[in-house]
Amino acid sequence: MPHDPWMRAVDRLTLDLDHRQLDEIEKKRQGGPLFLWFALGGLVYHEGKVASLYPANNQVTYEVSQSDWIKLLNQLEYGTYVTIEVPLERPSGLTGEIQKAAQALQEAVAAFRRGDYEEAVADCRPGLDALGLADDGKFTLKPWDQTASKDERFYWMRRALLSVTHLAHHPSGPRAVTSVSVPSGPIRWERADAEAAIAMLGTLIRQRTGSP
Repeated sequence: MPHDPWMRAVDRLTLDLDHRQLDEIEKKRQGGPLFLWFALGGLVYHEGKVASLYPANNQVTYEVSQSDWIKLLNQLEYGTYVTIEVPLERPSGLTGEIQKAAQALQEAVAAFRRGDYEEAVADCRPGLDALGLADDGKFTLKPWDQTASKDERFYWMRRALLSVTHLAHHPSGPRAVTSVSVPSGPIRWERADAEAAIAMLGTLIRQRTGSP
């Protein structure tokens, strides 16, 4: 076996990330793969000669696929809390329309992690519809009525959010070729829109489950 003049070593690079940094990465990733660039520097010994590695001239690119990154986010439980730390209720342990709402919430979070923000907003609609069925007939006052209860006012918040989700394509129907247009022009769905819809749906579900 020929002599290998190279000295080889295996090491592990670690990178500590908090949830705020993960949020920044997700904004830049925009639902696609993640690219990492490493600059290599140091001294190289080969055939009795020593040479220098300059970081500016020696870069290595490593691609993390979308699927692998999403698996990592799941392991880190990233997305359990969204923006304002609203715990996302899981369907297990829930029943009826509230369970359906929690299932829709999970679909919305999955779309959000893929970077499909319109899909995330659209996926919130069945959850809001389910909450509407759970509230059917309970509330009759208007939101500006001074005698309206807290629950009644939250009911109208759900109605308002449902109006927003109607601008996204229907989750059970085909995606429109072009964005929905309103008098002000085509709608562009941003990360912040999906965050707001998911956070509000999560809050409304949590309110009904009575979780601490």
